[in-house]
Amino acid sequence: MTFELKSEQYCGPLDKLLELIEEKKLEITQISLAQVTSDFLKYIESLSESVDKEILADFLVIASRLVLIKSRALFPFLALEEEEKAEIADLELRLKIHQELKAAKENIYRLWSEEPQMMNREFLKSLRTIFYPPKKFKIEDFPRVAGKLTGELEKILLPQMSIINNIVSVETKMREILKKITKKAVNFSALQIEQSKSEIIVLFLAILYLIKKQIIEVRQESHFSEIKIAKKN
Repeated sequence: MTFELKSEQYCGPLDKLLELIEEKKLEITQISLAQVTSDFLKYIESLSESVDKEILADFLVIASRLVLIKSRALFPFLALEEEEKAEIADLELRLKIHQELKAAKENIYRLWSEEPQMMNREFLKSLRTIFYPPKKFKIEDFPRVAGKLTGELEKILLPQMSIINNIVSVETKMREILKKITKKAVNFSALQIEQSKSEIIVLFLAILYLIKKQIIEVRQESHFSEIKIAKKN
């Protein structure tokens, strides 16, 4: 189960992504995910100084999949690997399940907040509520049974937080890019030498942000040719 954080200031990546989609009244599809990518990246930017790096890592994982979906929407000819297709399908499925669970939670909360709910046989409704344990049940058995039940529930419900070490911020990557293109244009491949997959994702996000701010420009002579990055005049 993916760790989900929620507070008054911010919520977990799936919560926020679902919120952005529902605000625009969209269905959960790759097209709608591509449409909210920019908003999701802006939200991550607002969190960069207010949350721990471990939590921010969860957002960057989702952001990397959104960027991939956005890239595919902009360039339909872009070929995806089987692993990338599986990651996109997994995000769609998780988001749909999250939406159903959210609706179910809200419905249960509404039902139980209206009045105390109790299921009983019709002829027993007027009687005082009494707990009827099994005949062989002893009071000293209760802690053992309760502990066993709690243990089983923890296997299903206990949240797990995935921590990614050596998180590199988008700001750091932007500084690295600008430092390397002070005098002349550089190839995108030269920027990603000996970098991990997570670092390449952050690098890509940094390039997109710099393009948006009109600080850099990118050129590509033909499909699948080398991408050149230069400072904008």
